[in-house]
Order: sequence, then C-alpha cells, then structure tokens
Amino acid sequence: MTSQLPTTENSLASRRPVGLAGEMRIVRWDPADADALRGILGVRQAAQAADDPQGSPKSERVLGGWLQYGYSGDPGETWFVPGPGGGVLAWYRLALPDLENVDRALLHIVAHPDHRRRGAGRELLRHAAERAAAGDGRARGGGILAGLVDRGDT
Repeated sequence: MTSQLPTTENSLASRRPVGLAGEMRIVRWDPADADALRGILGVRQAAQAADDPQGSPKSERVLGGWLQYGYSGDPGETWFVPGPGGGVLAWYRLALPDLENVDRALLHIVAHPDHRRRGAGRELLRHAAERAAAGDGRARGGGILAGLVDRGDT
C-alpha cells in the first residue's frame, strides 16, 4: 500500500507572518535542488551543535538519501522555510510508512538555532499535520527527544 497525498503547490497557500521576517513560505524540497540540500544540512549541523553536540553527524550525501527515501524506504516528504536572502531557516521530513505502522506519520522537524522562537517551527508543525491528515487520516502521536526543542515557539 502506498500513501498518496494530494498534490499541492510548492509553497504554503496561506502565508502567515512570522516574527520580524514578514511572510513565511513553506517549500517542498526537490531532490535535484543541491542548494536547498546544503541549506537543510546547514540547519541540521547548527541545531546539532547547539542541541546534541555528541550526536552523529551526517554528510550531505547521507542526509539527501534519508530525506528522499527515509531509513527504510518509507514514502515521505521534505519541506523547508527559505530565508529571505536565501538559505534555509527550518525544515521537516514527514515519513508515511506503507508496510508497517501504516496508521502513523513520523515527523522530524528542525529549526536553525538563530531563527527559533519566531514561529517557523510552529508553522512547519501545522503544515506537517495538514499534510499527514490530507493523506489517509493517519493518527498523530509524537515524542520529543529531550533537549532538542525549545520550550517556547521554535
């Protein structure tokens, strides 16, 4: 069984103001976009340095493969918030298992430490929940790896 999500435009239809940056767009990552991948990697590296410095680093190639195929080949989507002058402010990967745990959607969301508490994380979470619900009504549950999420608005 393969999860089929409705096709959507590559940016959030209703743009919402975020912090001092003005309007925020949420863009679907295209595996052919090497600049976006480098931006996503930069956010991951900065967040890891701030939140989990002992964690395992990922190369651009490994991260790109994971974003595209997940660890077990489950279908998924990766979306990101581009910065006003380029780069990436935050991103998420939504995995939609199609063999086991098909009633679940798994979310990995990361905001750059320099851009936290401005609403991007909250908007990405809302966007991911909408995408998961748009598919096949998957249950939403979650957990937080201790120390990796600000207590306030990421």
